Amino acid sequence: MKKFIKPDNLSAKEKKKSIIKIFLLIAVILAFTYYKTSLEKEKKQLLSSNYEITICEVVGFNNSKINGNEFEYFVNNKSYKYPNNNSLEFCKGEYFKIKYSKVNPDICKIFLTKPVVKDRNDYIEVTAEVKSSETFTLTKIEFNYIYLDKRYKRFVYINNSSEYKINNKYRIIVNKTNPKIAYLKNTVSFL
Repeated sequence: MKKFIKPDNLSAKEKKKSIIKIFLLIAVILAFTYYKTSLEKEKKQLLSSNYEITICEVVGFNNSKINGNEFEYFVNNKSYKYPNNNSLEFCKGEYFKIKYSKVNPDICKIFLTKPVVKDRNDYIEVTAEVKSSETFTLTKIEFNYIYLDKRYKRFVYINNSSEYKINNKYRIIVNKTNPKIAYLKNTVSFL
């Protein structure tokens, strides 16, 4: 039984054009990959040597270009905004530590595992139960808690998942005016 390969209907000139288009597409993809790699390398270099740490604030949820939170931080009284495409939606008014380049403050890294509380008096300590834990680049855990007779669920990022066991209870702090904001007590920095 013979298998027949269908002949293509392209002329020699059309085949040549198609091959050129394929090579151009490959060249564009390679150039883009090289560009992205060099940008990431430059970002790592700038953030490893000449940097400062400050605080950034969640100023909203940005879904125009990417789904994620928008963070704002200030360097020399100038505002910088950074859209972050993390899977968690944080509440407006939450704060985190951020590292930025002194050479180019637009280049930054947000530490989503390092929440910051500006005023300890805005928070109250309660007990929460860890319900789930997932590890990808960061570990995301879910905990449930009750504040003023209402049940809440919160997801947060942490560095060390081995510290928190599912169904165990841990001390958290809850924002009194916005109880959706809560953190595991030992992950928070206080100003």
